[in-house]
Amino acid sequence: MSGESRLISGALYLTALLSVYIAGIAFRRRRSPGALALCLLMCATAEWTLCVGLEIGSAGVSQKILFSKMGSLGFAGAPTLLLIFALAYTQQFHWLTFRSIGLLSIVPVAAMLLAATNEWHHWIWVYSFHRPSLPYLIFFEYGPVHYALMLYNFLLVLAGLLVMGKAWLHGAPYNRIRIGIILAAILFPSLASILHIAGLDLVPGLDLTPVSFSITGAFIAFGIFRTKIFNVIPIARENLIENMRDGVLVCDAQNHVVDINSAAQKAIGISAREIIGQPASRLPADWEAAVCQIEDAPSARKEIRLDSDPPLYLDLQTTPLFDRRHRLRGRMIVFRDVTERRQAETQLALRAEELDLLNRISLAITSGLEVDSVLKTLHEQCNTIIHSDVFYVALYDDATGIVQMSLYYEKGYQTHPPFDLHNRPGLTGHIIESRQTLYLPDVAEPDASLSSTPVRVGGTMSRSYIGIPLILREKVIGVMSVQSYKPAFYTDNQVRLLEMVAVEAAIAIENARLYGEVQRLAIIDELTGVYNYRGLTELGKREVERARRFNHPFSLLFFDIDGFRNFNNIYSHATGNLVLKAITERAHSALRAVDIFTRYGGDEFVVLLPETNREMALQAAKRLVAEIASTQVATDHGELSVTISVGVTTLTEEIPDISALIDRANRAEHRAKKKGNCVKIEE
Repeated sequence: MSGESRLISGALYLTALLSVYIAGIAFRRRRSPGALALCLLMCATAEWTLCVGLEIGSAGVSQKILFSKMGSLGFAGAPTLLLIFALAYTQQFHWLTFRSIGLLSIVPVAAMLLAATNEWHHWIWVYSFHRPSLPYLIFFEYGPVHYALMLYNFLLVLAGLLVMGKAWLHGAPYNRIRIGIILAAILFPSLASILHIAGLDLVPGLDLTPVSFSITGAFIAFGIFRTKIFNVIPIARENLIENMRDGVLVCDAQNHVVDINSAAQKAIGISAREIIGQPASRLPADWEAAVCQIEDAPSARKEIRLDSDPPLYLDLQTTPLFDRRHRLRGRMIVFRDVTERRQAETQLALRAEELDLLNRISLAITSGLEVDSVLKTLHEQCNTIIHSDVFYVALYDDATGIVQMSLYYEKGYQTHPPFDLHNRPGLTGHIIESRQTLYLPDVAEPDASLSSTPVRVGGTMSRSYIGIPLILREKVIGVMSVQSYKPAFYTDNQVRLLEMVAVEAAIAIENARLYGEVQRLAIIDELTGVYNYRGLTELGKREVERARRFNHPFSLLFFDIDGFRNFNNIYSHATGNLVLKAITERAHSALRAVDIFTRYGGDEFVVLLPETNREMALQAAKRLVAEIASTQVATDHGELSVTISVGVTTLTEEIPDISALIDRANRAEHRAKKKGNCVKIEE
């Protein structure tokens, strides 16, 4: 081995060691994007360079060919790994799938296999030869696959250059230095390949491409030590900062803008070209004031409000930027538009207040068990949340079309006479028919779609009108209206709040209605429709107390149907029920409107006679006996008739209560029953 070959081989061995060293450095940073690819690239470069060095240092031809074959793995693998490094470093991971990496690995593996079996096909080289002037080198007459591999490698290196070049073009100024180092490093393999193909090798006949890959690694290593390529990833700004929804603004120690991302440009309404390098005072007025608010506090976080239309709320956070000597070099301001959040919080607080208000109103209006009480409370509660000069609730009976209206206004309370909605629909009819809220900011302005007269109370005309349907289980039960004497007095939010109150009001009114109906049914006999025993005791107690309070006469009739038990046995209970209904109807015609007709039980009835003395009660009993006796009831068994026996008594001082009065009349009825179809007076 000549001295020249030893020198070249030694240089190549050192280059291989350098590549291994760089691979180790990259491996320690393997979690950083591109670091693992750089590690593998330097391993491939080390293998390729080592094989070239062994090829030069070996004496026999067969040994040189063997090392040349072994170097084919690095020859084909290094450009592939260089492209993978560029893609990984720029975080274009969508290109680095298992499938794409597998496809890229096919060529290096195939190149190694073809080189190992070249004697069978001669696709890599046709033959080898020596030149006397360069005895330590072996030369080849290359085959077509070798040139195809060189072209393929060149395209891979070019692709890596394009990837990093694009990153450099779109990178921020302070990042371009780092990317530029990588670009310069990638250029060396390309230049070395071009020089070798052109025959312009620095060492005649020696392909320095593997050495150029080592130089590439050295440049990247310099970047690792000096510019911290893997600590501050250049493309992180493109993929993270640029694509952040938050705005990022960077100012130096002199408060000049040195960087701004797309989100900040859009929010502020200024381009990077216009503001970078300019003092923060060049920002639009509102933004300049916002930046100055935190200028004196290098590290701060606060929420600010910009007086735009609509107002804009920002969550502003500033972070100091220090150099290695802990000197303040600037500030990074990150802001987020929290307007939607603030609006949501405001709406949430408003909704909570409304729910609390609705809960209070609901409790108030549902505490009453009578409709009038519910309506009065509803008026009072609505007035606590929204002023009204006129307030009414119109209750609607769908079966009859009749509307009953209770009206509350500034001078008190009045009831409106019931009216037929079909004859006088008006605004109330329009709301019931449409089932929708009606808000008229000014009733005085004509509306062609509404045929109604303005509402007047005490001579004053309402101007603002809100009418809301009271809907319960898809059924309109009425209309709630709030009015003001002033035009355009109410807001949409107040209308919405009243609509929520109307939902609770409909429930409360219907509950009061049902309660009243239950109370009525509790004292009404289901078969005959007259008061039952409970109604008798309640009304009888009231009438006795009134008669005594005002010293007025009061009498009572007790009657039953003669032989009604046998009547039922002969004709059936259904026929008996028909007779009871008929007697009830005829008895009503024989009594006065003020008389209270009740069913005591079975075929026994009691009639309360207010303002009636003994003689008048006796006459009433006789009329009743005659009326019933003349009654013919049509049944399946033909026309049937019955008679009654009546006991009469009158309230005196010695009779303590209604029960005693009924008992005396019952005793008189028993005496009358012995004779039948007659009247007896209990003395």
